[in-house]
Amino acid sequence: MKRLSIALLAPLFVLPLVSQGQTRRTWLDAKQLAKAERLIQQFEQFDNFMNSGPDPAQYKARVGKLSDDFSRAAGRLPEGDLKTDMATAVYWYEQLALSLNHLAGSRAGATSGNVGCDNERPGAYQKLCECTSGSTHDLLWAKARLHIDWARAGIAFQKTGKVQRPLDDVAVERRIDQMLAARAIESLKVLESEVIIYRSLGDFEAAGKLARVPLAVFKEDLLKVSADTESTLSWLPQNLLKSEISNALHSFQDGAYWWEQIDQPRVVKVSELASRDLYRSSSEAALLTTVPYTVAVHWRHGSNYIHQAERMLNQ
Repeated sequence: MKRLSIALLAPLFVLPLVSQGQTRRTWLDAKQLAKAERLIQQFEQFDNFMNSGPDPAQYKARVGKLSDDFSRAAGRLPEGDLKTDMATAVYWYEQLALSLNHLAGSRAGATSGNVGCDNERPGAYQKLCECTSGSTHDLLWAKARLHIDWARAGIAFQKTGKVQRPLDDVAVERRIDQMLAARAIESLKVLESEVIIYRSLGDFEAAGKLARVPLAVFKEDLLKVSADTESTLSWLPQNLLKSEISNALHSFQDGAYWWEQIDQPRVVKVSELASRDLYRSSSEAALLTTVPYTVAVHWRHGSNYIHQAERMLNQ
């Protein structure tokens, strides 16, 4: 994994420093800016609440309210770095709640588990990991605070025009995000290339073929792509680009599930005959006739999500 981190960071040394104008900054109007400032104040109040050392139940209730408040307000904010950083701060607070619940359910006297920094996302997160005490609790809290700092600097820039140091960090981190997302998209394109994308029911009925490779080959590649993509998704911030990549992966996974339900092996072992259901009811048989097109629809959705993600990446 360390080799991966070095490979990802290497292009940053040969590229010119990413300017603030190249980040995904969206200008907010006066009402949106006021809304963003109120959200930041809520984050700061929540952070003070964290300093009081609440028990897991209190923390879970408070983070649930913070998440709900943000979800209601976020719909009025445009997509961009500011919204991404606030959404990602909420995400890490939610992950901290899960961590505290797990800790509360473990044996008495247990402490928050240590984390290994070798598998951490390259860049700011890895630096945070190396600077914290090594506990999961501290690292999750530090990640949330980092994104709050970035959001706060973004608001200050829109109000005053002054570029603070966190904005330079955001520019570099978003460049890493782009490289991670691009790699995930390329992995998903391997799956897209192995199936047949139909744009209509008529096209599917005229051909009827689901894929260019056998199910066994697709499942093997799906397993590898899923592992790689899920690892990458865990490193990406909370925004629409991440959602599109995640939806693409889930579409291919769902398609593979349904494909497996109708795949008929050419050779059946005698030992398997006893457990194989050779007789199906008329309703089950009718349902199975719709499954092939269900698979094709999942392939189409997966392809659409891939290309939507690609368009977002190139904006």
